[in-house]
Amino acid sequence: MNFTANVLLPTWILRPYFDFFTRHDGSKVVYQDTFYPIGVSVSQSVLATSQLDLAVTAITHLFLFLALADFTTSFVLVPKALLQRVSTQREHKLPRWCSFSAVCGYIASVLWAIAVLAVSFSSLRQLPCEPGCLAQTYPWLMGKCACTVLETTCDGVNDTLTLPPRDSLEVRSLVFLIISHCPRLVMPPSLQAFTNLIGLEIFNSTLVTWDESASIAPLTRFSYAMIVSTNMTDLPLGLFTNAPSTFIDLEISDTNLRQISLHPDLLTTLTVLYIEYGLLDAFPYQLTSLPLLNELSLFSNNIPSVPENLSLPSLNYLQLASNPLSQTIPDAAFALPALWEMYVDHSNVSAFPTNASVYCSALYVIGAYNSTYCFLRDNATCAETPDCALVSCEANDYLLGDE
Repeated sequence: MNFTANVLLPTWILRPYFDFFTRHDGSKVVYQDTFYPIGVSVSQSVLATSQLDLAVTAITHLFLFLALADFTTSFVLVPKALLQRVSTQREHKLPRWCSFSAVCGYIASVLWAIAVLAVSFSSLRQLPCEPGCLAQTYPWLMGKCACTVLETTCDGVNDTLTLPPRDSLEVRSLVFLIISHCPRLVMPPSLQAFTNLIGLEIFNSTLVTWDESASIAPLTRFSYAMIVSTNMTDLPLGLFTNAPSTFIDLEISDTNLRQISLHPDLLTTLTVLYIEYGLLDAFPYQLTSLPLLNELSLFSNNIPSVPENLSLPSLNYLQLASNPLSQTIPDAAFALPALWEMYVDHSNVSAFPTNASVYCSALYVIGAYNSTYCFLRDNATCAETPDCALVSCEANDYLLGDE
């Protein structure tokens, strides 16, 4: 039973996520409303996510393996002389207090098992959550709705964001919040009550105000935000003021964002930043020297050039496709020390450096499909130049919609 509870059951719970990195549709599944948030909740409940979890798990498994060792030892044949010696020792009765303690221990174990079963079954009789709850959980001793993924909108009368009252929703259970179809979104300070919130998505809305009063500072596990098909004039201050170090991923798509006015220091926690299908008319200066940035995509904006002072020491992926880029890109972009991939597809770029020393050693591909360079390139004469070896004129998966 111990082996089943501590090894087989967690393995079975995690089974749907074992093949995630080998699934052909993995990049699409991860953006579903419930797959990733539920995966996070499952991992937090099954895996060790703190030093206390690690200590409890280690002690539990230590006793489990000791029990298995005793179990296997019971099948070993014991010499007859040793059995006689043990039988003689058993003739001496144990002290009375030892026998009483053993009986109490057995009774306590049985009562504990019954209590665990009773609490487990009672948790399944919780009242159902509101219709906006996309994934409900059933923790022990919880009289409120425990919702992992909640989708909500704005009130139709006064346009205020509709959040369930705290007396009906267990705020610690919420992992992912979706705000959709909100014509005048004013982020309320009550957002700070969801202290275990990891992700937030704003969809098909107009973001009017998200100031410091609704800062995500108390959300110590907050990791990512997605803003899709939303009217917004700037990045919201409340999303970055005193943001926790866990906030590393921001993805914005299909907005009317034209510029970024925030101070660069507010963006330093980000490792992934996507601002796609927007109206940026210049490469934001705040993005030129972020120390931790690993992926940057400014796909399909109105950016005409790349700055000369680009200094991103951790950047692996740079996506600049579908921008009206000028004929050349500064050498500093190709010399980024950690850069693996750069894409300038559907652009006016007509030339790349021919000096091999310009390119960093990690760079292995430059996508330039449907660019001026690919229209002009003569494959017969460029085979010996480093730019010809790096630049690909084929359509990649990102352009084809497979990523």
